[in-house]
Amino acid sequence: MTKLSIYSGLFANGGSFNIPASGSTGDAYDIQPDLTLMADYKHIFYSGVASIGDSSRIMRPFGSTGGPGFGWKDIDVAALAAEWRANARLTLRGGFEFNTNRVGSSDVTLNILAPGVTTSQFSAGLTYRVTSNSSIDWAGYYVPRTTVTGPEFAPVPNPGTIAIHLSEAQVTLGWTYHFDSDAKPIKAAF
Repeated sequence: MTKLSIYSGLFANGGSFNIPASGSTGDAYDIQPDLTLMADYKHIFYSGVASIGDSSRIMRPFGSTGGPGFGWKDIDVAALAAEWRANARLTLRGGFEFNTNRVGSSDVTLNILAPGVTTSQFSAGLTYRVTSNSSIDWAGYYVPRTTVTGPEFAPVPNPGTIAIHLSEAQVTLGWTYHFDSDAKPIKAAF
């Protein structure tokens, strides 16, 4: 990525901010003609990006070469999911994801700005084919609250303890239309 010059006084190395490298593998297996199970593993190398991976307790000015970052650790992510094609019109999906926590207790102060402390996620969704060319899609996910507590790192006489947390929930609804003329007609009624 190009440097974020507007944040050159905040992000390490004069505003340098890159997307961290990652490696992943996964597999899907049809245990029945209408049921697919999937598993994925990913490792994200946050430590390779100074603005993210450098400790927030580095005693250098923000934005300087080798300056402080968010202190995010590399993480491992594992996910399991299933897709059931119930009939010609309806497909149901569900999944679970778990990852190690990227934020340690020594870096909570700066991570008030980006409390990416979640460690698990549940998701579900469905596709309903209205016609041979169109479908309605619904998806939702829930991220349970995760909290990280640590000492306040600030130049104050009596630093205290800070707790950061994050939880999320989202629902999406969409409509898809395929313009191709090769769409196969739906044979089964719902």
